[in-house]
Amino acid sequence: MKITHTVRILTVVAALLIASLAFASEKPNDQLAQKHLKAGVTCEQCHGSKIPAKGAVPSKYPSIGTKEMCLQCHGSYKELAQKTRGIKEWEENPHAHHYGELNCNQCHRAHQASEYFCTQCHIELKVPSGWKKAKNPVDE
Repeated sequence: MKITHTVRILTVVAALLIASLAFASEKPNDQLAQKHLKAGVTCEQCHGSKIPAKGAVPSKYPSIGTKEMCLQCHGSYKELAQKTRGIKEWEENPHAHHYGELNCNQCHRAHQASEYFCTQCHIELKVPSGWKKAKNPVDE
């Protein structure tokens, strides 16, 4: 009986290890989602009670990626501009610009590399590590 209990425990541990490795290797650009999970934010807190399936149509989940959803935890847009003022990795404050209060997902991507929206036009700006340049619509 004791061997069976040990085998069950080892099976559960192995399954958890395999699942965590698969998740980590499957989504190498999941930086924002990983940061949120490490901070104790659950998937449901951003996605609601129904987590979208892979490839789901975003319009069916209107609470996902809205500025209002993000600002519930991160403070007002004005507060964000204050918090991100003077960060050395950024040449310009990404939350204080001529576009005003953009939707957060214009730059931030939870399950892929974030994209520096301003580089669509300001191609000279340095892109922070882990981010990618935004595509210029004229080039497409």
